[in-house]
Amino acid sequence: MLCAALSLFLSANPESLAQLCDKGTSSACTNLGLMYANGDGGVPLDRTRARTLYEKACSAKEPMGCNNLANLLATDAATVGRAIELLRTACDYGAGVACGNLGGRYLLGLDVKRDSAKAQHLLERGCQLGGPDACHNFGVAFEQGLLGAPDFARALTLYQRGCDLGSTKACVNLGMMQENGRGTAINLKAAAALYEKACKGGEWLGCNNLGTFLRDGKGVKKDLARSRELLESACNAGVDQACFNLERH
Repeated sequence: MLCAALSLFLSANPESLAQLCDKGTSSACTNLGLMYANGDGGVPLDRTRARTLYEKACSAKEPMGCNNLANLLATDAATVGRAIELLRTACDYGAGVACGNLGGRYLLGLDVKRDSAKAQHLLERGCQLGGPDACHNFGVAFEQGLLGAPDFARALTLYQRGCDLGSTKACVNLGMMQENGRGTAINLKAAAALYEKACKGGEWLGCNNLGTFLRDGKGVKKDLARSRELLESACNAGVDQACFNLERH
């Protein structure tokens, strides 16, 4: 089993993944399914093939196989019920991202009856299991008071954990709390660093916020050329706020 896992890490091509999947390495089935679901790695976009691979991985109790299958089925109203059951299964198998996804549904009442207690339990479990988006969503719930009174201190802690785990949205939200002094002292330098991290991770709102900082010299040295570049990129990516900020450049 160790050799198979090592081979999986060393091989990123679909042929090798297919061989490992056929030999019973369920995580290889999941990774190959992800390639087909997105048309990456030199394989065509084929969601039917992706579903078959996710089904195989999930039947072998591979957490992300169940989670990815749930995401695929959730796009169709006819299969959303099964998607929710699969999220429960993936969460039970230890996929923090699945716990977070399911918790978010209970928090907002998306295809399930709204249940704050279930939402809090699932989001907390998801974050503890290392789900970046679970930590972000849990932070949003505390910042916006979706689970009772707002708790900025807990939101800050959760955004920090989410950002550390790779949630660019959590980095942006943490930056905005630092920028505006919500639950903490205003720290423009820290906010700028968080926006930079989020922007480098592909979060366009982070690019917008960093662009305005560079334009105004907030927390960073003023740089009008880079500011315009970031705002133009964010605007082209569909961030309306960036288009507005660009007009004021």
